[in-house]
Amino acid sequence: MGLVDAVAACIMVSMTKKLSLVRVIVVVAVLVSFGVAWSWWQYVYSAPSRAFWGAFDRAMMTQSFGTLVETEAPGQMGREASVTNSSDKRLTNGRNVGLRDSGGVYFRMETETIGTLDKDYMRYTDVTSSQESVNGGTLDYSEVEGQWADAGSAASYGQQYANAVLGIIPFGVLSHDDRWDVISRMRDSNALTYELKDTQTDRWGRKTYTFETTIHLKAYLDSLKEFINKQGMSKRYPIDTSGYSENQTAVVDLTIDSWSRQLRSMAYPGEGQPLNMYAGYGSRQKLLEAPKDAIDFRELQTRLSKVR
Repeated sequence: MGLVDAVAACIMVSMTKKLSLVRVIVVVAVLVSFGVAWSWWQYVYSAPSRAFWGAFDRAMMTQSFGTLVETEAPGQMGREASVTNSSDKRLTNGRNVGLRDSGGVYFRMETETIGTLDKDYMRYTDVTSSQESVNGGTLDYSEVEGQWADAGSAASYGQQYANAVLGIIPFGVLSHDDRWDVISRMRDSNALTYELKDTQTDRWGRKTYTFETTIHLKAYLDSLKEFINKQGMSKRYPIDTSGYSENQTAVVDLTIDSWSRQLRSMAYPGEGQPLNMYAGYGSRQKLLEAPKDAIDFRELQTRLSKVR
């Protein structure tokens, strides 16, 4: 090997060592960055307090969502699935199944509902009963099935849509500043106080928190009024808090996904209380709008009572 070859070999060895060192530095930097990002995600972003208030922020920029409500009481049970558009349509559709045992007589009713800002509608889609007709046969409910009825209400607004979006965590579409105006009011007035009740962690480290949440009703309703005002619906949904004292409270368990900030379930304590589950965020399902052929609800009930 000549002098030139020896020098070239030395240069190559030196460059190889430098490249190896660069690779090591890059790998270490990536691992450190990943570790820092993971730690921030797990211990800062996913912290319980951030997840709790983040769920309010997320809900107030939600265009659509789905719910499943299950109820059970002696002799009856129900299951209601609904999808709500809380953005431009401001509309909710529901499908309900109710079972009832009345003195050994079994009833099963399937219904569909439509809730708008102004009105509620419902129709029976399938009704069955173990009760026999006057002729000893099966009761025929075809005269009531499929007919939409205006459910009517003493209120000046649709209750089904209001119940869907004006819960403990209100749903709608607000700007960032408006959302945090409402959240700040809730926090500053102690409208809601909470304690971490349970934590579930999946194999990927994703945490789901359950918070025992105390609602201070007067302060909360004042905050909800702010939300309604920013939605431009104050005339439709008037709230009067004069009948509430400062110390009136209610308790509810809220289960929240720490990563997505989405409300997963809401449950009031005690037996027989409904479990409200939330899913289908961002659903693009086409919803039924207000029917044009709806009859008065009392007429529909009269038809039902005449089935013999």
